[in-house]
Amino acid sequence: MAVRSAPESPASGGTLTQPAPGGVLRCPSCQGASVAPLFVKNGHPIYRCRSCDMGFLSRVPTREALETLYSASYFTAGGFEGYPDYVGDEPVHRQQARHYLRDLAREGIRPGTVLDVGCAAGFFLDEARRAGWRTAGCDVSDYAVRHAREHLGLDVVQGNFVDAELPVTSVDLVTLWSVIAHVPNPRAVEQRLHEVVRPGGHVAIETSNYRSFIPRVLRSRWHLCSPPSVMYYHTRRSLETLFAWSRWRLVTFRRAVKWITVEHALSRLEHRAGAPLAAKALGGLRAAVPSTLSVPYALGDIAFVVLQRR
Repeated sequence: MAVRSAPESPASGGTLTQPAPGGVLRCPSCQGASVAPLFVKNGHPIYRCRSCDMGFLSRVPTREALETLYSASYFTAGGFEGYPDYVGDEPVHRQQARHYLRDLAREGIRPGTVLDVGCAAGFFLDEARRAGWRTAGCDVSDYAVRHAREHLGLDVVQGNFVDAELPVTSVDLVTLWSVIAHVPNPRAVEQRLHEVVRPGGHVAIETSNYRSFIPRVLRSRWHLCSPPSVMYYHTRRSLETLFAWSRWRLVTFRRAVKWITVEHALSRLEHRAGAPLAAKALGGLRAAVPSTLSVPYALGDIAFVVLQRR
């Protein structure tokens, strides 16, 4: 399946702005006008829609800002948002890919055509190809797409999923691993998914669940609360609203098991540490642990979701 980039369309995102004086702030997903402030993080106000329960930023980054955010440094410099060495962590990304492929098989989803949205360096697609899938992908990062093409020989394009040229009802499975919280326009993404997934086909999502125990306790201190990169905070109800029952059937919504390297976890903690001594201690510990050491993360604040197109 060939995927081609297309000229940008207005539906692909843009910037959601604060309402004008006297205006109404609406939910970007369901357009509900009944919203409540949650908290402010990194200078960004975050709201909750009372209708669909989605958390959201009132202002999201422009397309240009997102492309800058997901440049090479996001995958190599670590820090508050990114990875110390995404490509160097290839074994753990492949481990995660095989884990999700087994999860999909347990749901009765058999190899066919898969499109990975936000495919990064292509490790999931390569594991899917080995498992018998016909693969394609897209990502906004030129750095990641070049690795997927040049090192793995994958059919991937740089660009936004909403803008990609795809035949309608042509895909058996679309995967969005840690992606749907990062796209500027969730409603446009759902519409595009409904166009390209064949009837009876599936969408698989990994996303945070901010109604789970840890984010309810930690609130703005929750490690997955990272605006402006993370624009939306989903729950089961918000996804069931976005993926309406008349168009989609919810197959599963359950706790995900996420494999991460200890180095990546310590890198995030290091850059979130308020005290210089704590940051220095975490940096020293990160330098001491083997870079390939990985652990399963399954505390309930990340969800594994599968939907079927009606």
